[in-house]
Amino acid sequence: MTRARRRARLGAPSPPIRAPAAGTTAAAARGARWAAWWWWASLVVLVVVVYGAAPRAAFVNWDDGVHVYENARVTAPDALRRSWSDGRIPGFYPILFGTYRLEWLAASRQPWLFHLDNVILHAVDALLVGLLAAELGLGSLAAWLVAALWALHPAHVESVAWVSERKNVLYVLFWLGSLLVWLRWRRGDGRPAPLAYAVALLLFALSLLSKGAAVTLPAALVLLEWYRGGRLDRRFWLSLAPYVALGLVVGLHLTRLVPATLAVPPLVSRLAIACRAFWFYLATFVWPYPLVPVYVKWSLAPAGPAVLAALGLAALATVAAAVRARVPRVVLFGGGFFVVNLSVVLGIVWNSYMGHAFVADRYLYLPAVGLTIAAVAGMGELAPRMGLPPRGAALAGAAALAALAVATWRQVPVWHDSDALWTYTLAHNPDCVPCHENLGLVLLERGELDAAAAHYERARRLGIGSNGAVAFCVLRRSGPRNPATSNPQSPSVLATCERSAGATGTSNSLYFEHEPSHKLPTLPARADRLPLRKPVERSYAAGRGGSVTTKCLSNMLETT
Repeated sequence: MTRARRRARLGAPSPPIRAPAAGTTAAAARGARWAAWWWWASLVVLVVVVYGAAPRAAFVNWDDGVHVYENARVTAPDALRRSWSDGRIPGFYPILFGTYRLEWLAASRQPWLFHLDNVILHAVDALLVGLLAAELGLGSLAAWLVAALWALHPAHVESVAWVSERKNVLYVLFWLGSLLVWLRWRRGDGRPAPLAYAVALLLFALSLLSKGAAVTLPAALVLLEWYRGGRLDRRFWLSLAPYVALGLVVGLHLTRLVPATLAVPPLVSRLAIACRAFWFYLATFVWPYPLVPVYVKWSLAPAGPAVLAALGLAALATVAAAVRARVPRVVLFGGGFFVVNLSVVLGIVWNSYMGHAFVADRYLYLPAVGLTIAAVAGMGELAPRMGLPPRGAALAGAAALAALAVATWRQVPVWHDSDALWTYTLAHNPDCVPCHENLGLVLLERGELDAAAAHYERARRLGIGSNGAVAFCVLRRSGPRNPATSNPQSPSVLATCERSAGATGTSNSLYFEHEPSHKLPTLPARADRLPLRKPVERSYAAGRGGSVTTKCLSNMLETT
């Protein structure tokens, strides 16, 4: 019998419980804080290690030109003024171009700093994701797991390893920051912290100036208010009005950037695409393999797959409505977060990229935050019910992290340079027209003209655009006459050139105006070169400046 029990039986008073010394409590608190800091620091280190190959990568000839090295809003002496006054393609994103400008000057036009900053921004985004999870009521370990699973998901490699997708990692930084500051302001009921409201609104504006997809924030704020059980009263809607107004202004601006010649499918077709895209993104989050920079474009006929996708979506919504009372609110919040941020990229709102593919990995960057929160919170609820011990749950989480880290580490080299990017993509999507066109440009720059001709011939058969056909013709006519690399009069090459021009109704004679002040130094030999400034200027004037081929032609002309 213990001493306490003997005392109780004898009626003797129990000894007083001694409170821990104040110094001991303070030391324990400091130890807990340091442990938390080390956990989050380890996440940053893990992100940097997994993306370690990214800073050694080059620019790629897919939009990096129009965003960075051919963009006067980045390269010109008055770049800052231009970035705030020029809203033409690729858009009015002065914050984005401002970061590019600083890197352009600091790194002497080299790509390493652009890539490194993308990795750092992604790591900071991961910390904000963890902070959001903690604010939603998840424990410290669960919040860290949410941040780590999201940060190491290989679907985000496209957003991090591609310089042009700085838009994603930058706008999400401001977007999450605005949401977190708003949450702090609402907890004070809007009265004690008016400065917090102003800061939240400013961060939202910076997010919009980085990428138009930030327009989803007002809807996410409504969802957040529902989650925390707040009152959706008149005061709330008035405080939300400036967010909605800013979102509408940016949305109207984005519609003005859509070319008038862009073929937009009817609404029924776009709804069918959206239903299939929803399941694609959900499946990619659960099983991210294979990941392809340009996915195969689905056929809209037959309608069977779209009908099944729509029925599955309706069934999912019905089940969610039926069990909502028995599902933790944080899980429902995560699912709603996913839907809200995915809605603008499902295809209902059309954009020019959907002429190549209906889906892209980069569109999952922010929506995946909601899925990760729902997955971790849901497993936290299910594990005890399934009898899974805490150690087993921890091992399962560690295994998932390890698998995602390895998959991400293996995906990063796909974006090392243009050659690696297009070779990998064509291995998974052999009929990708812009892939053949851009790989053809890479081969042309190396002097492998016959190999380039093969890719342009394939692109011609698949439906190459007029810019691609003219670019091939002009570069072939003005290309190096080196028998060791190719024969400039090769019948197959010239036939491809003439057929391409004929198929697009373009006259070659227009493209041989001579301007001695311009050269093409990026191609291997300089003999017998005919400068191309005039045709490129005509192409831009005709509204075809968005072509990847034309952008690369412009780069060749402007390089000295």
